Amino acid sequence: TVESLTLTVGGRDFEILDLGLGGVRFVLDKRDRFTIGDTLSEIILPLSDKSLTVSGEVVHVSLGPDKTPQCGVRFDFGSDQDQQALSAFIQGVMATMFE
Repeated sequence: TVESLTLTVGGRDFEILDLGLGGVRFVLDKRDRFTIGDTLSEIILPLSDKSLTVSGEVVHVSLGPDKTPQCGVRFDFGSDQDQQALSAFIQGVMATMFE
């Protein structure tokens, strides 16, 4: 089984629903108030051997099929190295899922 992945924004942890090089979709609590166009300047992704901090723009806030609030963020990488670190992490997760 694959453990659930979380990210941290503003000192709070959120469950990741979907993660790719372009961005992330995660579960919101009903009290969270993210707005399309908001910039999240410190998104902390716990990679396997370190954490990666990126920024991103909120591109959607919606209800999922089970009525759970969700947020989608498009990443803005500070460097190619950060993007490569995330790519390696995603490839590792995918390899674990399909062993």
